[in-house]
Amino acid sequence: MPKHVLMVGGCEADFHNMWEAVPTVALLMDQLGYDVTISRDRERISKAGLQGADALLVYTTGGKLEPEPAAAFLEFVKAGGGVVGIHCAADSFKENPEYIETLGGAFITHPPQLDVQVEFVDREHPITQGLEDFTLRDELYILDYDPARVHTLAVTYSHEGKLQPVAWTREEGQGRIFYLSLGHHEASFVDERFRALLKRGLQWVLRDL
Repeated sequence: MPKHVLMVGGCEADFHNMWEAVPTVALLMDQLGYDVTISRDRERISKAGLQGADALLVYTTGGKLEPEPAAAFLEFVKAGGGVVGIHCAADSFKENPEYIETLGGAFITHPPQLDVQVEFVDREHPITQGLEDFTLRDELYILDYDPARVHTLAVTYSHEGKLQPVAWTREEGQGRIFYLSLGHHEASFVDERFRALLKRGLQWVLRDL
């Protein structure tokens, strides 16, 4: 039976349009042989909504989880569910410590879009093995995170020469988490280097890599 990924997206404003991400997500799921459910309904992040899912892919902005869904999310991960957070996933559910601590960090602010020079700092990890550093014009997130609580895969110094994480992994209970801070717009999702990183992240959280 193919593995099943639940993608939850949506933003009240006119940016982080999940439908710009959907073609890439659908393509990767097809390539990997996974089933996918795509929804704008944040209530899918619940005990019932996560039932049958092997991984949750988050591309939402803002919002708040009520206590029961927040507990269900944490239970899902600790029981072995995978989580892939793209870009604005770190600007979601920021009032829910269970979510932010599991993801690994939270959005603070961002400079104007710029050329982000992505440097891999762990080239031996299954996600990054064989991938080359690259530059992508995107919206760089400045993140509130504890480097000791995540395994950093890629960083950039493109804004004011200061280190900012671009991609990391975490493990929580039996679950795996992959976060990729890029992905503000369609131009990123159609970039083959971005797609390769996202594809590897999906495989890793689902233990297929």
